[in-house]
Amino acid sequence: MLPSKAGIPIEKIKVTDAQRNEVQVLLSLSDYSVFYKIVLLQTSFFPTKHGEIMAMGIPVITNSGVGDVADIVKKYNSGIVLEKLTGDDYLKTTQFLSKEDPFERSAIREGAKDYFAIENAVKGYRNIYDLILKKID
Repeated sequence: MLPSKAGIPIEKIKVTDAQRNEVQVLLSLSDYSVFYKIVLLQTSFFPTKHGEIMAMGIPVITNSGVGDVADIVKKYNSGIVLEKLTGDDYLKTTQFLSKEDPFERSAIREGAKDYFAIENAVKGYRNIYDLILKKID
């Protein structure tokens, strides 16, 4: 479905390449971010900017199967997960997004702190190493 058929003016959609140091500035101009999986070869694919995007309070629009993004989005109400990539789903999404600010941006930022906090990563790795060491003994 073309964006214009879903009520989205084409001039509102921007797709651009960026250098690493430009990403935060460009993200700050965004209302939403889109992650999508298009081929089965991307099963281990995970958008590395997801934490950064959530930390900025920007909701994500994604389809199922993009790493564990869908689980994170659902857990923290930080965007929309499209179960199917059909015209009807696109239209429902644009209608939902046309509501006045359907997401609580501060809650998205808090979700980023909770999920992507370095302390949580350290604990997770520590648990993995402990399990490995127990199996070695």
